[in-house]
Amino acid sequence: MQTNKNDFVQTQGQDLAALEQVFKLRAEPLPRPFFFRGEPIQPQLFATLLQVLTQVVQARFYRPDLWRLLDPVLTCTQDRLLLECFSSCSAVYARLELSRDFFKSYDLQGCGTTHVDFGLSFQNHLRQLDPCSHALFEIASAGVVLASEGNQSSEARAKLPASWKRAFAQSQALLRHLTAWHHLKGIQGRAFVMGLPQSRQDHWLLPQGKSLKSSRFALTQGQAIQVKGIHRLCLLKPLMPYMRDLTIYSHSEGTSFWHLKLPEAQLSLGLSRSLSHGFGGESETLRSQSLLSDQEGLYFVQRWLMGVDSFSLSELAAVAEISLPQALAFVDQLALDGVLGFDLPRQHYFYRRLPFSPQTHQPLLQRQADALESYSQIELIACQHESEGLVAEGWAPGRQGQYRLGLTLAAGHLQSGHCSCKWFTTHQLRRGPCKHLLMLRYYLENNQLKGRQNG
Repeated sequence: MQTNKNDFVQTQGQDLAALEQVFKLRAEPLPRPFFFRGEPIQPQLFATLLQVLTQVVQARFYRPDLWRLLDPVLTCTQDRLLLECFSSCSAVYARLELSRDFFKSYDLQGCGTTHVDFGLSFQNHLRQLDPCSHALFEIASAGVVLASEGNQSSEARAKLPASWKRAFAQSQALLRHLTAWHHLKGIQGRAFVMGLPQSRQDHWLLPQGKSLKSSRFALTQGQAIQVKGIHRLCLLKPLMPYMRDLTIYSHSEGTSFWHLKLPEAQLSLGLSRSLSHGFGGESETLRSQSLLSDQEGLYFVQRWLMGVDSFSLSELAAVAEISLPQALAFVDQLALDGVLGFDLPRQHYFYRRLPFSPQTHQPLLQRQADALESYSQIELIACQHESEGLVAEGWAPGRQGQYRLGLTLAAGHLQSGHCSCKWFTTHQLRRGPCKHLLMLRYYLENNQLKGRQNG
């Protein structure tokens, strides 16, 4: 693949050089060394896509009186560009993928990731692009540059908030549990997006022929799903003229993923299960630390990831010569640093080269370690398999006595839980499960493992 890329760059190098001369770039020089530069074939679509990302960043669907702008993360790989961001309230995750064929020339000098703030001047520059424009887009470690005839704007790399690690970790862990629910062809997809309500009320969706039926009242028949905060999907409306089809992924606990195919590009929106519950928690990335005792194996996986763009869980297990549960535990551990994302349509993980030092999540790891050390002190009251999954109730020791707690596990996923401790009373599951829920989970997982071994 490297050879093909070099051949491609050589054949397009003269075009890029001529393009720079036409633009007469007299502003600040392009940052060096750069990861990528290329000329979008459809500059107006390119501008619309980046504007949609900006609208996602600026959106706050929960507590509009509080603002926390988080700007796109750009990742350059061998055959595509990935741009990711969250809404200001972290209730929407957006992922834009631009393929190699989206650009007239795809000059990749190295894989890498940067994080920028699309400021007002950059946004104004995007609005000036039209179908007849010629634009050059460049990504470097130091930032990005957009150049067109007589105009150039640049954005320096911004500091990436540590809170993004939690949102990245939670989103990849949630998305891998989603399954394809319904598919809409271009005209049906455009009609659905055009008719989206602005109401904040809950809506139920039900497949009806080639389209979808929407209702504010509960639909219990067939394969109906509930979408809370469906007005969040209005972020897709600027892309209606380009939409080729729409695939919807869902999960029983309310999270949904809306995947749009566009000309040589794909854009996806992930909606958290409710407006007040964003992707900032880390409960789904917590796995038994007993599976992570192989520190040499974890180090090998860390080094291996730096040389790949994407991989499946089975590929990781085969390369590291470990079981699938161990591979999942490695993935969840590394995801705590935000370096792994999940490509739902392809069922692959992808690697982000983020500017984070490892082991910056000590409070979370300490909570995991404390729970692992104390899980044997759980007093189990009831445990049974139901249609929802494994349901358990028990008592856990704490600083102020015994705490009553319970949880539901479904396919390794913490679907719900409750605890009488102060942490859970204050935060529920918004900041991950309390230590006592982790203790109960480890207790159940450990006893299930022993049962399989004895069997």
